[in-house]
Amino acid sequence: MRLHARFAALAVALPLLGFTAACGSGQTNGKKETAPPNAGSHTGPGASGGASAPATSKSPPRTALTEGELKAARLTGVRGWQILANDREPAPASPEKADNPECQPLLDLVAPEPSLQPDAKAAITITKADVPGQINMGIGQFGPGKVEKLFVDAAAALPKCGQFSGTNKNGSRIDYTATAGTGATLGDATIRIDFTRAQGARKSLIPVVMVRSGTAAVQAMSIDTVVDAKAAPPLAVSDELLELQLALLVEAQKKLV
Repeated sequence: MRLHARFAALAVALPLLGFTAACGSGQTNGKKETAPPNAGSHTGPGASGGASAPATSKSPPRTALTEGELKAARLTGVRGWQILANDREPAPASPEKADNPECQPLLDLVAPEPSLQPDAKAAITITKADVPGQINMGIGQFGPGKVEKLFVDAAAALPKCGQFSGTNKNGSRIDYTATAGTGATLGDATIRIDFTRAQGARKSLIPVVMVRSGTAAVQAMSIDTVVDAKAAPPLAVSDELLELQLALLVEAQKKLV
């Protein structure tokens, strides 16, 4: 038996994406884009969403993207995929506390404190015809050192935290397994973690991928809820989609320096 995607994940939010973000149906038929080579690291201070005044001779060039610039850099059309802009404000993050403090960095990826959210973000929802589940993808601009720390801490925690539990703000216990995902290393750094999240009889498989470019990041997760081992696996997070979105983010960053 397969239940509706997002059934068991309503209390969780990622640094870029909320599981409660809006989703819908529709199709874009844009041509497949070719990703240019990845640029090097671009670092700089975080920026809040909204328009920014252009740099003048008395102000340093900006190296952080605004919300408007992130929205303009979103992936829009890839043949074979249905991609919709997701501009509805997600529900507030519902932080969870790990029973083992060494595992907290993994929960900081899937159930973070609000302070770990990016300064500006934009999101899309991706589906595929006749394939269950959906991919939520976001791009976000973080403050200085914030996203780098998320990556380093999560990578250090993963080998120690194959199984752990967390407690949400309501005192409910959630059991997790976490294993390293497989795939290419993209951008300046890549984190791939396959989570299983169980709360009572509800069980979710949640592959999560984050790709860093300087102080910004692309994040994607596949959301599907499985209560039968014979059910098909969740919709895979495609490296093609990650590479195309990363290329658009890098091109936006190049315009700032």
